[in-house]
Amino acid sequence: MKRVNSEVIHATVLDYLKRRNYVDQSTESFSKKHLKLTESLQEFAMRTVMQRETGARNLVSCDSCNASPGESTSQFANLATFVTGALPE
Repeated sequence: MKRVNSEVIHATVLDYLKRRNYVDQSTESFSKKHLKLTESLQEFAMRTVMQRETGARNLVSCDSCNASPGESTSQFANLATFVTGALPE
């Protein structure tokens, strides 16, 4: 039985989604409970700010603490200020 290209693509995508647990194995339908189709204005703004402030997604830059204790304390204070400023009030 020869498959049409669209059937091959559909089967490939469905297999990928099964491996990533996006598809219910018994019904082979997309799991809509995990999909997030909308986002609030605050979430959109936060995501935009994070994308502008960082060069890459999910990236943390670390450096050794060979600098003076005052410098590392200052850097930690800047990080703490950034994190507390990012939390919703």
